[in-house]
Amino acid sequence: MSREISFINTEKITEIVSKLCKHANLYVSQDVYTQLYNAYLKESYIESKNVLWQILENMKIASEIKRPICQDTGFVVVFAEIGQDVHLEGGDFEDAINLGIEKAYTKNKFRYSIVQDPVFERTNTNTNAPAVIHTKIIPGNTVKIWLAIKGCGSENVGVMQMLKPFAGAEEIINFAVESVKNSARNTCPPVRLGIGIGGTMDYATFLSKKALLQPVKSQEELELSDDKVSKMELEILKRSNELKIGASGFGGDTTVFGVNILSYPTHIAALPVAVNFSCHASRYAFAEVFEDEVKYKFQPDYEFKPTSNLEENLKKIKVDDLEEIRALKAGDRVSISGYIYTARDAAHQKMVEA
Repeated sequence: MSREISFINTEKITEIVSKLCKHANLYVSQDVYTQLYNAYLKESYIESKNVLWQILENMKIASEIKRPICQDTGFVVVFAEIGQDVHLEGGDFEDAINLGIEKAYTKNKFRYSIVQDPVFERTNTNTNAPAVIHTKIIPGNTVKIWLAIKGCGSENVGVMQMLKPFAGAEEIINFAVESVKNSARNTCPPVRLGIGIGGTMDYATFLSKKALLQPVKSQEELELSDDKVSKMELEILKRSNELKIGASGFGGDTTVFGVNILSYPTHIAALPVAVNFSCHASRYAFAEVFEDEVKYKFQPDYEFKPTSNLEENLKKIKVDDLEEIRALKAGDRVSISGYIYTARDAAHQKMVEA
């Protein structure tokens, strides 16, 4: 039986990755937006409802003016599945991916966030490359690319633990909920959780990251499922939200808006479990590359649903009105206008040394 071989040039891969980077930074997927909008509608805590409103407004503005959803334009993580009947022509596949990232981040003026040496010099690569790239050979003659943008506010609190092999579902649920309790306030909540179970230590963390590429399931969807894994996802979702951490940690009904679990066979003496957090800006995009076409799975301009204009109830202040700013108290809700300059990391260090 003959098989059809596809010839795909890596220059094409570069252009596709560039488009995926741009899209993933500007838009969240429809499922993520829907869950956040539903959380906004149900929220009973005024502070968290105001934060959720700001999140939704920010997403709308980002899509309209074509600016990143978040200033942390992240670490690019790529999951590529290459058909065994694909012949890649041109340069190196990973080089092509990294060049696509450089093109997207330079052209769109996205922030460069990657340092070459993680320990000593920590010099910025000024390209936002290299990416973390996972490749897998599969049957077929196409290349599938999932591209995620991972900010480090949420990445920094990811956890992994080797549980006792007899621990079971309840201990896994407790571990996940305890991770939320310890870390969710530092991750721009509401958050979603990717949970990897099984394999080896490193493979569980891989699965937890990959789980964040799955569609977000609502609580209602999970409640209708008899699947054992879905029941675990539901229990983690419910118990996490019972913590009442809420949006931005102000206290509220929704701390976690989605839980996805992926699992893999493991050793008889092991039970690795990893929890990967993603902030509300859960950003990813997908493309399938054929020899003569590309099929993208993203929606550049979806409809935004109506929200109440909570800004009308905010105290309006200009950034140069120092008297008004000094009079502010903790808990005041304000709308600030004017030019605001922000700095972090290296800039903070320079201020300390000055």
